This record gives sequence, C-alpha cells and structure tokens, in this order.
Amino acid sequence: MKQTQILKRSAMAMAASTVFLLSACGGGGGGGGSGTPGNVGGSYLRSEVPYATPMRVATVDPLVNNANKYFVGDTYTASISGSGQDVIVAGFDTQPFTSTDHVNSRITMLSWQGGQLVDKTAQWFPGDTNVILGTNTIKFADWFNTGKTGMLVAPYTDDAGLTGPAYVYTNNGTYFSRQTINITNVNSHDSAVYDLNRDGFADFLILDTGNRTTLGINNRVNSFTTYTNSQVGGPSGSGVAVADFLGNGSSTFITTDSGPSGAIGNATKLWGWSINGADQLSFNQIAVLPTPRFELPKWAALGITTSHNVRALAFDFDNSGRTGAVVFSQPGMVASGVNNNYSEIQFLKNHGSGVFTDVTDTTLVGYNTATRTTYNPKLMDINGDGLTDILVSGGDNSGTSSQFLLQSKDGKFVATYAKVLTDYLAQVKTMAGGSSNEHTVNVVQGPDGKMYLVSAVGFMNGSDRQLAVYISALGSQSTTTAQTAVNLMIQKWPYMTVPQANDALAKTVASYINGVGVIDDDALFKPIGNLSLATARGSVPINGFLAGVNLGDGSVVAMDMAGRSYNLNLSPMVVSRMNGFGYNTEHNDQYELTSHAEYLVNGNLTTVNGMRLGSDYASQDSNRLNMLNKPRQYTIGMPKIYSYNNWSIGTQYTYLNANPWIAFGGAWGEVTGAGIMDNVVTYRNRGFSAQASAMYVTTNITPGLITQVNNMWGAWAETGYRFGNARREGDIGLYAGIKPVVLSGSVEAKLPTAVDNTGNIVYTNKKLAIQNQTTGYVRALYTNQLTKQTQLRLSAMSTTDGQYRLMNELRIFF
Repeated sequence: MKQTQILKRSAMAMAASTVFLLSACGGGGGGGGSGTPGNVGGSYLRSEVPYATPMRVATVDPLVNNANKYFVGDTYTASISGSGQDVIVAGFDTQPFTSTDHVNSRITMLSWQGGQLVDKTAQWFPGDTNVILGTNTIKFADWFNTGKTGMLVAPYTDDAGLTGPAYVYTNNGTYFSRQTINITNVNSHDSAVYDLNRDGFADFLILDTGNRTTLGINNRVNSFTTYTNSQVGGPSGSGVAVADFLGNGSSTFITTDSGPSGAIGNATKLWGWSINGADQLSFNQIAVLPTPRFELPKWAALGITTSHNVRALAFDFDNSGRTGAVVFSQPGMVASGVNNNYSEIQFLKNHGSGVFTDVTDTTLVGYNTATRTTYNPKLMDINGDGLTDILVSGGDNSGTSSQFLLQSKDGKFVATYAKVLTDYLAQVKTMAGGSSNEHTVNVVQGPDGKMYLVSAVGFMNGSDRQLAVYISALGSQSTTTAQTAVNLMIQKWPYMTVPQANDALAKTVASYINGVGVIDDDALFKPIGNLSLATARGSVPINGFLAGVNLGDGSVVAMDMAGRSYNLNLSPMVVSRMNGFGYNTEHNDQYELTSHAEYLVNGNLTTVNGMRLGSDYASQDSNRLNMLNKPRQYTIGMPKIYSYNNWSIGTQYTYLNANPWIAFGGAWGEVTGAGIMDNVVTYRNRGFSAQASAMYVTTNITPGLITQVNNMWGAWAETGYRFGNARREGDIGLYAGIKPVVLSGSVEAKLPTAVDNTGNIVYTNKKLAIQNQTTGYVRALYTNQLTKQTQLRLSAMSTTDGQYRLMNELRIFF
C-alpha cells in the first residue's frame, strides 16, 4: 500500500496542470475522475478521491402535509448570514397536477456554525414565513443597500391554473422579514434581479409563462411598486436575462420561449420597456435572436423540431465588453411526447444594437448533449485561474448530467469533471437510500474559503418524502511535499525562480510539528500580502473608484508581495451616479441662459457691462485676504459677442475642480481640473427664444490606470417664452431644455493585463467610452420691481429624473 501511494503522488506531480484545477478549490485533487466506488459495510471506499467523503448535514421536510408527493427542487447558494455562503433548498410539489391535491412547500436554509453547515431555518424564517405555494427560481439581492443579502421567491407550480403571490425576503442581519408581492394569475418559470431604472437599488422582474410579466420597482426605502403587463404580444416565456444589452445604460430583457410556433413558443427575443404617466407598463420588441438549438436541422432526424429554452444567463462570455447571453435548452414536443434526455447550451455573442449571433460551435468544447438540461446554471471561478466558469447540473436517472464548463484563455468553454460529479451524485444517492437519482449538485464556499459540493437527495421516510442534504469538500485530503509545491508554483508562474518559489512557500507554512513546517495546501496559491496594480505612477494598492466611464470587461492582473500575478476584475470599482450636470443646482437668475457650466461654480454669479463673471475660493483662505490665492473655480464670458437681426453668438469659459461628466480616484488617478468653453447661439423673436450650445471640454489629471482624458464635445439646448411686463404684473419667463450631454470624448487607460514568461508586465492600452445621461428640465422665472429699491424674484425648476428646486428672493438696492 505504501508503494502504491508513492506511485500515485508521482503521477500527480507529472500531471501538475490537472492537479491544479482542483487544488485551487481546496488542496490536492486529481483530474476528471476515476476510481470505482464500492459500498462496503455502509461506508464508501475509493482508490482515489478528488473530493472528501460526503457528510449528511441536514434532513429536510420540503412539503407541507406531504403524503407520498413528488418534490422538484434545487439548491441555491448566497452570502446571507455573513459567514461563508449559505444554502437555500426550495422547490414545488409536482404530483398530481391538480389544485385540489396540491400541497405547499417549505424553504430551508443552512448556514455555517463552528465549521459545520447546520439547519438555521427556524431562526431565519420566523413563524411560517418559509411556507410558499412553490417556486422554480430564487434570486438574491441587497434590496435596500444595507450590505445584507435578501432574496426574491417567484411563484411556480406545474399547474398553470394554480398561482399565488411572490415574496421578497429582506435580510435583517439574523432573520428575514417577508413582504408579499400580490400578483394575479402569474406562474413564473424564471425571474431576474437588476437595477431596472438605474437608481442604484435592485428591482425585480417576474416572467410569466402567460401574458402577465411583472416588474417590481424599488421605492429605495422598504417596499416595491409593481407593474404588470397587460398588452397582447408582450414578453412571456421560460427563461429571462436582464442587462444593458444595448450598451447605452438602459436595461433590456432577453426572454426565451417567447415565440408563437410549436407547442412551446420557442423564439428568443430582446425587449425594451417603459412605464407611462398612467403607470402602465409596456414592452417593445427590439430583436429576434438566433434560432434555438433544437430547431437546427441536425435534430430533425430524431423527430426533434422545437426547443424548450428553460434558462438564460446574461454573461460577457467572450470578454468583449458587451454582455452576451447563454441559453440552456431541452427538446420541445416530439412525436412521443416531451424528450428531456438531451440538452444544448447556446452561446449568443452580442455585436451591439440588438444584433446577436450564435457562436456555440466555436465556443463550447466537449459538451455531451445526451444529458438533461440545468435549471440552475451557476457562474463561478472553480479552478482559481481568474476566468469565470459555468456549473451545469441537471437531474436525471443516470446522474450523468452535471459538469463544469471551464473557460480557457482563448475564449473556449471546455466541458470537464463530468465523471467526478457523476460519481459524487451516485455516492450520495446510495448513502441516502434515495428513491430517485434526479437530484443536482451545487458548489458552496465555507467561511474558510474552501469549496464544497452540496446536494439535496430525495428519499422516503415511511410515507413521508424527505431530503437528505450532503456536502463534500473539493480536493483530495493528501499532503503536499515541498518539492511538489514548488513545482506547481513554477508551473503556474513560469517566470518565478526556484528561490522565489521557496520564499513564497515558506510564507504559506501554517503550523509546525516537531519543528517541521506543515504546508497549507489552501494558502499555497493564495496571494501573499496585499495585491497591487502597476500604473503610470508606479505600483499602487487596489482602491479607488471610476464613474461615468464604460470600463468594459475590467480584467487586469495584480501582483502579490512575492511577485506572483493574479487575475482580477475591476468592475466592482465602477460606481453609478449622476454626473455634475444631472443635479438640479441652478440658481436661475437669467431669463436667457449663457452657460450650464457656470452653475457648477459655487460662488456668486453676476453680469457686469455685458460680461458674465463668477468665482469661488473653495479649499482656500476663508477670509480671502491672501491676494496670492486665486479662485479655485471661476467663469468669465460675453453672452453677446456678435449679433445680427434676431441672432446672437456668445461664449463663456468656466474652470472647475472636476470634470462634470466623469470622476475617478485611487489607483485610477485623479481629475485635477477641467476647462469648459461654452459657445452659445441664440435666436430671439419678441418674447420667444431658442438656444443651442457646443461645449468644448479639456481635462487635467494625475495619471494612474487612466493615463489621459481626451478632449470632449458636449451640447445643450433650451427654448422658451418671456412675457415681459405682461399686464404690468411682472416679468415672466417659461423655458424647457436638455442639460449638457456628451457628443464625443473618451478616456485612455493603460491596464496591466498579463505577465510574460520573463516576469515583465504586459499592458493593454484601452480607449474607454464615456457614459451619457440625458436630463430634461422645465424652469420658470418671475421678477417684479416692487419699488425702485426692492425687487421680488421667484424661480422654479424641475428635471426629468425627479428633482425640483424652488427659490424666492427679495432684493434691496442701495
């Protein structure tokens, strides 16, 4: 036995790249599978284990008043309790398909305590708040930006006539409070969570299999306003994905099974949406996406001509900066009924403007279509290489429909580990005495960072159907020698020297036994010290923010203290906020505007002898006595340089501490100032006026990851009417306009994206687009000269994003 063990260790060292795939998830591990399981004396014996022996952590009663019912459910994972990831088990009663025999189901939650995953349902769901009609989808969100994750439970049963409410669960830190979302006749096959109206708060979409798709718009305090579609031909179907698919800052939907053909309407469509002044929700079809996979001619020989597309994921799988989609399908109706024993995964590349192409055949490698489809695909980095992989797991009688799709650096998704997951599912079924193999596998992360396989296996306890929940740590439990550890590090980071690898290895020693260091497999590939980014001003910590710029995929490499590279995504550093022109800051002291930029100067503004002047001394001497201090922000211009008949031209220059459209800090660098030249053309005819401006903007920065902000062009416009001294009641002006928008401009960034084999950082120069916001407004100005020394002035302004401003002034002249 001892000699056999040595041979195995040698084999693993020779196939180091295979070993690493699982070692990053919990230490050791080996390849795709192997070892024939044998059930001996109630325990499983294996010749080689890429995962630990499964342990039962809970027994769940998933149905209320269950009398030998059949339960269809799944496991979901999210960071809810604050210690590792929690596991949610939920589903629905599926037999018989009549409302009179239907029973409600229960949600179960497992959390980590003392290194063990334990049932915490009673704590997190007080009373019967875990009892629901049934569900086919659970989505997670921090609803009110509290830093705590809640969830959306959409209603679903196998009986389309049996519908009920949806539920929003808000995380209070140690328990959920449940909010009922009363929707009528909605049977939701899928749902989505997204910031639909881009106000910084999560909203939700509940896709109806019929015609009553519902949006829930967050009130940003404690509740939601729901809008339900009632138009004929609106989006319905099986799967939904929400993202900015058009790349213009909007939210659009991809829905599957939204077409009229076949027993299941199987077209995939892209939709826009709007809510009018009467609070009516409507949708507009933007595009029909490529043909579903099971409608392709290759399936016709098996009698398969329609496609049931059960799920869609919004995913920039080709790292193009445009969000694409991945669609998971099974056959629709065939001659002998529904055939669930095949599956396809379709990769739809986004080219922009609603144009998608099917790139499955050049993207997906080695996928076995003779498997069940998944209803719960999961995006994760399973092998620690910084690339997002996909876990797919479909329940079937053979247990062969689970595998990881590992993303490669050349943009492929390679199906692998099917044998490992099949073996695991067979093992937990045997251990549970399961009556069916139709259970799935998920991956949950413990508080120690280790990854665990998790499954909920159905079995009969007398006449009561229950679920046994099992977990199993990924990675083998063998120790790693120092030489093997060094070899693995040099293989992952080929530019490392042996002394560098040995130094990094010394820093991963977690404990000592009899003076000999014990290597920590988990720490071997984790960063040593804080990661840093190489920028134009040297190595800087990973901190800061980026606003108003479309970052794209955000992929970079960072370096640890040992000089090892790690793939990171900087997208979380992008913040969503209004630009400077979006805020209602105007002090409307002009009937005819000369500049919008001037109102970003904090000091007083005035017109003297035909010149417009203003300044402020922000961050300088408050008493302004030091004459060497210049204003930090100022504006100067001539509203009327040239005039001809009813036309006039003016110009105004404003210098600001910041760029109104973009902002960044920390590792990105810093904006130190911006100059705005406002060139305004005005037409006046009696009381009517119309104005348009072309703004030229230059920006000064301290460089970081961003090396340059290119000069920008913007524009604004306004029109209105001035009822000068109407009926001697005062001077009234009414105006409407659009605040400044970006016409052209970009940001140049130099991002560290790779390390070559000699250890030199490889940079990628990227030109990043500036995000645009369009803000309309209406304003009014009223002036009445009460006496020669006193003047009354009233002004009001309201913008399309809900802001308003009211001012009144009594001016006294001496």
